[in-house]
Amino acid sequence: MRCLRAPGPPLIALATAALALAGCGSSAPKVHASGAGHPPAAPGSPSDAQFAARADAICSELQAEQLPLRKRSEALDGEASAATRHLLATLSSQTVALARAADARLAALAAPAGERSRISKLLGGYRSEAQDVSELAAALNSGEPTEQSAAAASLSRASSADRALAAQLGLYVCSSA
Repeated sequence: MRCLRAPGPPLIALATAALALAGCGSSAPKVHASGAGHPPAAPGSPSDAQFAARADAICSELQAEQLPLRKRSEALDGEASAATRHLLATLSSQTVALARAADARLAALAAPAGERSRISKLLGGYRSEAQDVSELAAALNSGEPTEQSAAAASLSRASSADRALAAQLGLYVCSSA
């Protein structure tokens, strides 16, 4: 993303994008593939398809919880005041709280034995996204365009990598953008 020199419409777009990127994906659910082609689950371990369905349910819940926050941020389009930046920071912080709660629910799921490493990596990526949005919120409050841009760029990189990994794991809702 380009460096923001002053608060204004690009700032609104940046914060709105951050609200959309935090945590799981943000589009409608897709139908999961059957477990065909996957090795059978280890005893006591869910299959890949079972894990994906449970994880995507959590991501769907997160999307529903975040939707009002995203709509509020989108309604601020074109406003550039310090009060707007503060409100965007508050909305971003609320989004982070929701994402972290969803991440905790994801971490509590039993993972398929063969995917534990990649799932752990994905959860680490989600933690990085939450940290990036927190840093963006702090930059919004301070009015520092360089910090806003850096946090947004880091968030964009992390969310792209996380969406790709989630897709590889069959987490269609979690991987949607």
